[in-house]
Amino acid sequence: FYIFLISANKALSSLQKKRKRKNDYDADANSSNKADESITATFCVLRKEQVEHQAAVQHIARALKCNQQDIGLAGIKDMQAITYQFCTLRSINIQRAERANHALTGKRIELSRFEEVYDFLLNRGNLIGNRFEVVLRNLKRIERMTSKTENGATVWKERTIPCVASHLDAMVKRVREFGFVNFYGEQRVGDAGHSSRVGVRSYDVGRAMLRQNFAQAIDLIMTGRSYGIYHPG
Repeated sequence: FYIFLISANKALSSLQKKRKRKNDYDADANSSNKADESITATFCVLRKEQVEHQAAVQHIARALKCNQQDIGLAGIKDMQAITYQFCTLRSINIQRAERANHALTGKRIELSRFEEVYDFLLNRGNLIGNRFEVVLRNLKRIERMTSKTENGATVWKERTIPCVASHLDAMVKRVREFGFVNFYGEQRVGDAGHSSRVGVRSYDVGRAMLRQNFAQAIDLIMTGRSYGIYHPG
């Protein structure tokens, strides 16, 4: 599947307002202090296609001839995808950032939508959220059939058949109305704390599965997380 992060216009508009506020402040501040304290950076959008996060950072650093620490990113995007994310380049002007694309040719990495910013650098965790566009190909669904044996017993059989648009529409409607089971709770291992406070942790389910105690794993999944974790107070 392919993943897209789509909100560049809104973020750039926000940064332009931030830049204006910064310029208004600097107009009243001491000009010598501005030279010493202000950090200039280039804000841009990083596009990569089936490139691992750290490999992309290394390629960009070599193309810009800068340190990897000068490249600011809010989070890690999947490798098996086409991803877009915001990026800041410390002490690198727009012309230098644009030239880096020549060195990135053929590496499935591209920088675009450049904007000069002041005193704004992205760091890990500065992420409000993601948007996903998922492309599904060659979908099949399971069809269940029943038949009777000679002694009258019911036999269930399953087969895969093409998944038509009407079936997808029905499934999407069901998810919208009733939701779905989140099999592993919080990403990775979930919140720390005793089970009496946080409820079932991801590794509790994983432990049961590794022990092939699937009945217990299902019970844990259906028990789920503590209500208080998501509704404190």
